[in-house]
Amino acid sequence: MKSKAVHLLVLTHGMWGHPGHLAEMTRIVNDMYGQLDTKDKEELHVLLPEANQEEGTYDGIDWCAERVVDEILSEVDAIQKQHDKRVTKFSITGYSLGGLVARYIVGILAQKGYLVSDDDDDDSQSSSSNLPSYRMKPMNFSTIATPHLGLVRYSTLFSSLAHRLGPKLLSRTGEQFYLQDRNTSTGRPLLDMMSDPDLPFYRSLTMFKRVRVFANAVNDLTVPYVTAAMEEEDPFVDWEEKGLKVEYHPRYRPLITSYTLSSSTAHKSKTRHSKPLIPLPPFLVKPFPFNIVVYALLPFLVPLAFVLVFVRFTRATGRSRLRISQLEKRFADRQSLSLMQALSDLERQVERRIEDAVVDAIDDPVGDSTAANTNSPGTSTPSDRERMSPSPSPSPPSSTYKSSPNKESSKNAPLLTPLQRTICARLNTLPGLKKEIAFIDEFVDGDEERISSLNPTSQTTKRSKKTKAKLIPIRNSHAPIVSRDVRNFEHHRIGEGVLRCWAEGLVM
Repeated sequence: MKSKAVHLLVLTHGMWGHPGHLAEMTRIVNDMYGQLDTKDKEELHVLLPEANQEEGTYDGIDWCAERVVDEILSEVDAIQKQHDKRVTKFSITGYSLGGLVARYIVGILAQKGYLVSDDDDDDSQSSSSNLPSYRMKPMNFSTIATPHLGLVRYSTLFSSLAHRLGPKLLSRTGEQFYLQDRNTSTGRPLLDMMSDPDLPFYRSLTMFKRVRVFANAVNDLTVPYVTAAMEEEDPFVDWEEKGLKVEYHPRYRPLITSYTLSSSTAHKSKTRHSKPLIPLPPFLVKPFPFNIVVYALLPFLVPLAFVLVFVRFTRATGRSRLRISQLEKRFADRQSLSLMQALSDLERQVERRIEDAVVDAIDDPVGDSTAANTNSPGTSTPSDRERMSPSPSPSPPSSTYKSSPNKESSKNAPLLTPLQRTICARLNTLPGLKKEIAFIDEFVDGDEERISSLNPTSQTTKRSKKTKAKLIPIRNSHAPIVSRDVRNFEHHRIGEGVLRCWAEGLVM
């Protein structure tokens, strides 16, 4: 009897997260592909790893990935113990921090031989004693609101404080977010190494049939546009003052197919009135007159909140450091560390190539101009970035992105480091990379017809026709883009169009 093929789809949550944050994503993809579970077609099996819930996300991208890999392999073994099933395809999607963890995961799986591309001879290679007994074809790799360039700095006091305190208060993950970590063997930050075309992290991404990144254009206070979309410039800076016009996707709103920016200042402060001067967390947003009480208590609530957050982060970081030391001891003799050993070997090979190039340049003066452009790992010159910069990534046929020239630098523009620009240039050379941009600014609540027009795919709760529509400004679009908590926050439903685009675009 022929074994039934199983397509394994792994969904990884973000910082401080848990699998419940991806409940809507799971529901939508199961609704869409549940019909595939027949005798004649492959079965889609969705896995939401539980190894890194809540404080587990403090332990670093690498250790989070190691734990999820163990969970993936255990799940595959459990599936294949059912004698009529065999896992043949592999896809993975990561939200926020989960996207970085996903990139590390596929590096491990590829290095260990669990992933096989169409170009490889699966039958002949699987007979080798050095390879696992089963291998999976990499199909889809996606990230949603993931800080691929690390967390970006801005010209604000809060950003400066975050960059100073973040690496200390978020343990190993914080160091990696802000590129303050250093690999013991290479001396390079992990995100730098993960973008290196010579290393397994990048090479494993090229094995997937489809690679997509989803990013928020505006209002993502957690993972801004440039780092989520892997771009060096942010065309949406000060968008309210620039008279931005967007064209929404007819089926997948809030995704956009095009935008135009005007240099005219006629639109200045057009929508500023819709957002409060002092943004409050959702649980503190109260109607009049209770909002007056909340604002009156702010001088006391804000310092108290900072103290509580600082204490919580400090304690969580301490527990994380202890877990990491225990993990290092436990994994010391395990084969899973072979990836880092392989990275060290590859780094030494790169260093030897650079040394050889320098020697050749000395021996051959004619080649001086070429040798002068050779850089050490993790650095680049402007000419290198220009050479590595790709053509615009593939987008829907109707997508056009136009903006008028704007040479003035905004105080709200992101301040990318040279290393972040290098990482960006490398990642944009990924073959077949496709970017989808969501524009989440306002949510219409209280009128079902208007909610449907805002998000045609949204499944809203029936309301009384007498209920007046209410325009709710989105203060942070990071959670709504994946409909992270629709039970408690109705406006999170606005992200359903993003999830449906993601699900319908999966290569099965």
